[in-house]
Amino acid sequence: MKILTLLFFISGCCQLKYDSKDFLFNENELSFFKAYKAGDTIYFENQFGNIDTIEIIEITPTNAEPRTACSDGIFINPKPTNSKEITIKHLPIDKWQGVNEQHYNNGKVKKSDNYQTLFSTTKFLVEKEVVTEISFKDFHSSLSLNSIFNDTLTLNNKKWTAYFIAAHSYPERVNETWKISKAYWTINEGLIGYETKGGQIWTKK
Repeated sequence: MKILTLLFFISGCCQLKYDSKDFLFNENELSFFKAYKAGDTIYFENQFGNIDTIEIIEITPTNAEPRTACSDGIFINPKPTNSKEITIKHLPIDKWQGVNEQHYNNGKVKKSDNYQTLFSTTKFLVEKEVVTEISFKDFHSSLSLNSIFNDTLTLNNKKWTAYFIAAHSYPERVNETWKISKAYWTINEGLIGYETKGGQIWTKK
């Protein structure tokens, strides 16, 4: 009897009821991805003429099927979410690239590259919450999609309007002059610039 009760609970634990709008990305949320496509190479230049380069490795497909919010697993169903992200590679040497390892029963190990996620948006169905994050090198920050500035931003003699500012989520970690303290984003161009604690300002070429 106890076993039957447990199986019933496991099989029914993801029978959530929710509106598609709580799961699917709306036009505003998707607009933050439109500046990029896989294979793009993006250059940034600071006020001293130095160049920084990234390549867009992957943009995850847009999930348009709410039913996939429930796991197919039998014993553990994770919290239902919908995510979309932009993955990048730093050139010419990627110091922020990791390695994923999958270990099999026969002793074999499969390794794959783990690149940095530049931008991600995740919708949490139960909480009805949207979390958007920017990562770039040692910089990590959350971004409110409604925190747009409509004045004119000037960086390295370049001007933008309708921009977003993301401050480092852990300012106590910005303890060296080369570390990034702030990043700038626009819907039309994506990451347009970033600023270090020591005053270097890098802008998109």
